[in-house]
Parts: sequence; C-alpha cells; structure tokens
Amino acid sequence: MSIASPYVHPTPSNCAAPPRRHKQSRIGLAWLGAMFLLAGWSGIVAYREYTTKSVASASRADSGTERKPRQRRIVDMRTGHKVSAANPTGELDLSLGELIDPATWRNLVLVSHKGDHSRCDIELLRSLEWIAEHSAIVGGKVHISVPECGIDADADLLAIDPCPSIEPGEGRVVTGTFKHSSAHAVELRLAGVDDAIITTTNHLFWSEDRHEFVRADGLRNNEHLRGRDAAVRVASVTSLPGTREVYNLEVHLDHVFQVGSAGVLVHNGLLDIVNPCFVPAGTNVALGLRRIDGDLALRPFGDRFGAVIDEDWARLGLHNAPQGRFDIAFEQTLDAITARGGRIKFNLDSLDVAKALAGDPTDRIARYTEWELQQIIRKKSWFDATDFYLDGKLLTPEELQNLGIALVD
Repeated sequence: MSIASPYVHPTPSNCAAPPRRHKQSRIGLAWLGAMFLLAGWSGIVAYREYTTKSVASASRADSGTERKPRQRRIVDMRTGHKVSAANPTGELDLSLGELIDPATWRNLVLVSHKGDHSRCDIELLRSLEWIAEHSAIVGGKVHISVPECGIDADADLLAIDPCPSIEPGEGRVVTGTFKHSSAHAVELRLAGVDDAIITTTNHLFWSEDRHEFVRADGLRNNEHLRGRDAAVRVASVTSLPGTREVYNLEVHLDHVFQVGSAGVLVHNGLLDIVNPCFVPAGTNVALGLRRIDGDLALRPFGDRFGAVIDEDWARLGLHNAPQGRFDIAFEQTLDAITARGGRIKFNLDSLDVAKALAGDPTDRIARYTEWELQQIIRKKSWFDATDFYLDGKLLTPEELQNLGIALVD
C-alpha cells in the first residue's frame, strides 16, 4: 500500500481510542503493506511541539499550551523517529514487544528484489533476541514477505548497525522504513482541502461512516474519513498511470499515523487478513536447520510435505506469543498442528544429534534446532506425531534408537 501526501499528521487528541486489545504477532513482514508515494512534500509528524498560549485564548480553560504538529517528509523519516498514533480499533501488535531498548536493539540494513526484479531498500529496528532467532548475520539472508508489494524473497542483510537514538517525546517509534516502486496508485481529493493524497490502491483509510479501515480504491464519494481535528469528506478517487517511488513506515504497536494537511488517519498494515488460530486440518509443520552450507534447507524440506515453517506460524495464527518468547510460540504451534491431525516433519540433515541431546534443554539461544529436538522427545504427543528424516529418508524406529532419539520419561 502506498501514499503520496503533502503531509502526515499525528492522531487527533480529541479522538479517544477504545480499550486496547493485544493483536497476535505475525512472523516475518507479511502484514506490512502501507507504502507511501513521494509527491512533493510527503511529511509525517514526528512528535508534537508546544507553543505557549495565554489561558484566556486557549481552547481549553485549563490549558496554557497549544500543540502544533511538526511535519517531516516521508522520504526523511528514519528508524527511531516518532509519529503520533492511536489505532481506533484499540489493537496493539506486540510481535516486537512493548518496549524498545537501544542497548539491546539494532538497526538492520537490507535490500530485497521484487518479482519484477526491481529493488526494495529496507531498514528495520529489531532486538538482539529477534536477530538470534532469525539467524540474521551480515552477508546472510532474511526472508521478507510483503505480498501486497510484490515482495516475497530472501533479502540480503547488508549491515547490522547500532540502534539509533529514539526520538524523545510523545508518539510511537518508527521501527521500519521501506523504499521501492509501484504502478498502482490513485489520487484522493478531499472536500475543502487543497492538497491531494496520492496513494496505492490498497492503502487503508479509517472510515468514520463504516467504522473500519477501507482500501483507497474502495472509498466512496462523500464518505467521511477521520481527520486530525474533524472528519473530512471524500471528493474524488482517481486512478493514476505510470510508476512511482513509494515509501513505507513500520510503526511500533499501533501501525497507524496521519497523512495530508488534514491529518487523515491511515494504517500501515493489513487487518484481519488471516483467521486467528486457524489452519486446515492435516497441515504439517517442518523443523530443522534453516540453512545448510549456505543454502535454504528448511523451506524446501517443508514444501515437500506441504508443511509450514517458523516464518509462517504467526501469519497463520498458530500462536500469539510475545516478541522474544519462541518457546511459547513453539509450544502453541505444535499443539495447534497436532490437535488438527497434522504431523511434525523433522529434518536431521547436518544436525549433530548427539551434541543436541547432550545440551541444556532450557537453553535455546543460538541452538534453536537442537533445542527443538530436545523438546520433541520430552512430550509424548509431539514425539508420537513426529516423522524424522535423514538424507531424505524416513527413519525407522530402530534407526532412531541407533541415533539415541527416544522419548524421555
């Protein structure tokens, strides 16, 4: 999804959000989609400035200050900047955790290529534990899945830099920036507003009439959208030809901010695309080393059995574990898969089984596949539902015994 707007503004303080619900986490970046087109000034409010007002002239008798939005061009936004945000659905995405600690977070610089071979430049703020869980190393790969933008591939990890300073003041932290190109855009004009908002067709706007986020190409003339100070009315939505440079911000927790001089509320991710906690009966899960000798191993192995891998779990609603709790995600996912009649497909290729079995079963950092094997043999329902493979061959019970793989009482 994309927007080219003169300005992006903070969420209006007079629009109170309902009580917050915790939204399930999603693996990878499949939920990202709000890409912003640059058309002149595409600014967003980084935080709020304050200018002193006399009590007599203040809009509220008990206030001596007036808040004025500070605008930035979308192209100038960086990870660590802040935008004001309040999601009207009340949902919080806790997939990255609730707090960002610069001491334990890093800035990842990546480049990915879309299906049309065009380039996408990406920067992400992620915790050290997230980096370890995803085996992210400079020169390696991180799978980025943003289907709405034509991105579903391994991104090259160019650098892991120190976490930038987090901007002080109110607002949510920008945890990701994306830059690429798109040929699917519309021009949104609002009644009584001079500047147009140029956005990709699937960008989500909050409709005050429908009380939900609506795609830009689904907005109706005269429909009311949430603005910074008051509702604004759609005057027209017109398709645009050609390809444009687009930008996206990943906004921590709320995934919303405001665009245009009217401060129209938009969402930077997809909502409820996947049914929570649902996979078809009989779906399998694949475990094993993600890469062997530098080549992808787990995804091709999983594809052989139609099995999901860890990068898919949250997107499919298999768990709602908070950021950094892979143990909870693992348990919830395997329970969900086996409860629906699915099997656990474990690839032992290149795994030192003896070393794995001798390790500490409570320690998973930097030894996730070894730890997974130790958990499987300690829970009968998982062990009974697991098929072990070596060199592409399903192992017999006798072969498993020879490897020392057996259920631990």
